[in-house]
Amino acid sequence: MKRHLGLTAARVKEIHRRQIPFKYGAEYLPSIRADAPESPSRSGAATRYATKLGRDVHLCSGPELSTAPLALMNPATFELHEQHMAPPFESKNRLKDHPKGRDLFLPVTEGTVAIAAHLGVLSKHPCVDDPDCRDAAGEIGRLAAPYIGDLLLFLEDSEGPYCVDWDVKAMQGDHGRPGAGDWTERTSPKRIRAATCREEIYQECSRQLGIRVVRVAKEDLPRQLRYNLDSLFRLHHQTIDLSADRQDELVAQFQEALISECPPQTVIERYRSLGTPGMKDCKRVLEQAIWNRRIRIDLYSPWGIDWPLLPEVRDPLVEFSHWFSR
Repeated sequence: MKRHLGLTAARVKEIHRRQIPFKYGAEYLPSIRADAPESPSRSGAATRYATKLGRDVHLCSGPELSTAPLALMNPATFELHEQHMAPPFESKNRLKDHPKGRDLFLPVTEGTVAIAAHLGVLSKHPCVDDPDCRDAAGEIGRLAAPYIGDLLLFLEDSEGPYCVDWDVKAMQGDHGRPGAGDWTERTSPKRIRAATCREEIYQECSRQLGIRVVRVAKEDLPRQLRYNLDSLFRLHHQTIDLSADRQDELVAQFQEALISECPPQTVIERYRSLGTPGMKDCKRVLEQAIWNRRIRIDLYSPWGIDWPLLPEVRDPLVEFSHWFSR
């Protein structure tokens, strides 16, 4: 195996500690955190809180920041593992230990090291020197360094739960190619070969696990849709100082306003005249109702509270349903 210059044995062992055994919801720990010094340089990494997961999601690139809101907006998504480790050695499907997957028959993988050996590219699989492991002659041992995937979605449809692995890039042509670096680095035959081998190994590992890998690209999402989803995602967890019943009343009025082409601002002013809810709470009710798909507006167009909302014409979850399918 080829030594990985950017990792240490301690770092690899920390990844294993976070990823094994499998954890879910608020207990999940990503292999790479979106804060220094772990996040890749020039990556645009950041965290976003996800209510359905009960934790911050660590997104380590601009394309991940742009596409994760769509994944988490989908009601079918019940879990997300970002920066997830492809198992170097034999392992079960991550869904197996989740309450929804415990009774399912799910395949296992022999791991990326064995796959690399079978493909004849074991020399390309990354590894690190492990000073804590020496052979009888005192030679330093080597530890397989894991490949890290982007976004692993746990979804449920009429057939039951399943996983889809999003390989997220800026453009479609970027998949399976060298990542960050200048033009010389990205066009280096050596780096291209390493990226090709990584792609072959990763795809086979996912195939053995029965998980479809989807090539997701930021460029496929229209800019306004990305902006709207990101704005709603940032706000969807904000606390609202209104009872559930009062929120439902306000949502019903917003729904009527959508049909009658009445600006949300008018609804808010009328509703506030009947009591004392704050403007901020009323706006949050609207924003969260849109995020939760209780109010279906056109997310491909700009919107605001001081002009009539445009009803949904294109549903992004339908338009990009192929990103979520088995």
